[in-house]
Amino acid sequence: MRAITALVATLSLPMVAHAVPVTWEARGVVDSSTLDPLFFETFMPELAGTKVGDDFRLRISFDTDAVPIAPGGGGTRSFDATSLIMTLHVPGLGTHVFTIDTSVPPGPHSLIGIRDDQVVGDMVRDGVQFQHNYLTPDGILQLQFLVAFFTADTSVINGLFLPMTPDPRLVTGIEQLLSIHAHPSELGNLTGVITSLVRVPEPGSLALFALGLCVPWAVRRQAAIA
Repeated sequence: MRAITALVATLSLPMVAHAVPVTWEARGVVDSSTLDPLFFETFMPELAGTKVGDDFRLRISFDTDAVPIAPGGGGTRSFDATSLIMTLHVPGLGTHVFTIDTSVPPGPHSLIGIRDDQVVGDMVRDGVQFQHNYLTPDGILQLQFLVAFFTADTSVINGLFLPMTPDPRLVTGIEQLLSIHAHPSELGNLTGVITSLVRVPEPGSLALFALGLCVPWAVRRQAAIA
């Protein structure tokens, strides 16, 4: 009985508001693509064959306690590859994980980051940017991956901390785009329209939830034995 009491007490502790990993999932459809097949084979072989009309699922995992580059709200919150993971999945093809490729010399401004509460004209942008500049004998090759959620509703600005859950108004905003650009420009680009954006429960949260469901059963069992 003491063990059950301790378990109940543990489950009743308040959740920590920050410093926890969260995963957002955006789903949508590819609406335009001019990327050369050689680009996919070289940089994203798992997604070779991606075409207009294909569904995609993007998962963004990050730490909500990230330190902003420019304190005071808004701007860009920057993460290294250990605290932000992005995976792009196209059903029937495969899944690509975006990381900084350490096998080639990184160019200037290689980054993985989240933009939060960034005001662009009369819109607020929340999103993710991955950029890796490859240094090649022919110069810099830049791969830029951007997923941005635009809205004209400035009430979505949430202050200094990254939000735990995506604001539903981001999906009903002016524009939601997934874009992959490869420079030089002749390599092409891909864009997609995002139709849904939700938070995905972390494995630890699911385990805690399942544990919580076991408590009433354990209490009843203990009472029956007594």
